[in-house]
Parts: sequence; C-alpha cells; structure tokens
Amino acid sequence: LPLPVSLLWQIRARQASELRVVKPGGIPPPGTEALVFAKTDRTVQALAVADGHLVWEAGIGEEIRDAPGFSPLGFCDRQLVYVTQLGAAAVDAVTGEARWRCPLGYHTTRCVFQGGMCYVLAFPRERLGELRLVAIDGQTGRRVWEQVLNVQPAGEFVATETHLLLRTTMPAEEVLVFDRDTGALAGTIRVG
Repeated sequence: LPLPVSLLWQIRARQASELRVVKPGGIPPPGTEALVFAKTDRTVQALAVADGHLVWEAGIGEEIRDAPGFSPLGFCDRQLVYVTQLGAAAVDAVTGEARWRCPLGYHTTRCVFQGGMCYVLAFPRERLGELRLVAIDGQTGRRVWEQVLNVQPAGEFVATETHLLLRTTMPAEEVLVFDRDTGALAGTIRVG
C-alpha cells in the first residue's frame, strides 16, 4: 500500500462481537461493487463502500452462524445466502429483499458455496452425534439432497467444481469425498 493511508469512514459497535465485515463466498453479482457486507449476531448488512452508510439490513431472528475459517455468507447468482442457527435464508444482494428461507431443524456448523449451491453441515437437535450434509439450491432454497454421516468433522470442508471434501477424525482420520450433484460418497483419502 502506498503511504500515507487515510481512513475514509468507520463504524463503532458497542461490543467487538457486534459487527463484523464478512467477505461472502462465490462470485459477486453486478450491482454489489459499491457494497461491503457485514453481519451481526442476527442480521446481515450491506454498507456503502464510499461512506459506510447502511444500504440495507436483513435477518430472520435466528443467530447467523460463524465458524473459524468459514464465511456464513455466500453469493448464489444475485442472491446473498446466509446460514443461520437452524437453516439458511437468502436476500437479493443488491436490494436486501427477502427471497427464500430453508429451515433445516438442525444445528448448523459450517457451510461452503459453489456453483449456485449452498452445502451445509448440521447436527439434528435430538441426536447430536449424527452429522447431516445438506445441499440447498441457492436460487430457490429447495433442499436438493441430504446425507446422514456417522463421522466427526475435523475442520476442513471444501467445495471444488465437482466434489465436496470433508476431513474427519472419527471413525478414522481421513478426507471423505462426495459428489456435489448427488451427495454420494465418491471415495476416501487416508490422512497421516
């Protein structure tokens, strides 16, 4: 960066955890070039890059999920999808207008965005040991497929053009490889 650097604007939150700038996954749609996205515990906000004013704010009253190394927001075409405590929802990325909501009834832990889809890892409320992998269409909010996994995730959850990769520690330390279109297990890679 060329020096000196000038501060254009700032926003002060009452608590450090109250407001956090987030870089959504996926490809930003036209019309979002002048926006920066932020989240609070229960809302998503679009702020103007030029002066920091609030352009729009959206939320459905559920906690918006955060996990270290994972963004709870992602672009799926013109939609901005966000993962909540018990599901997912989407708004128009430019206007903030609500588009859809997909309640899962599970405690969500992580998500990745790829090819217009949102892939969510979640635990059912009644049985915390059973992991679910759910594919949600980013345009409509429709569940495309769901897999029940009896594994313990170890952190890494990645989407490629054709596959999802999930690192696990139990029952073995390995990377599970799933077909993105069907959710079928395509293979495993031993770690270590």
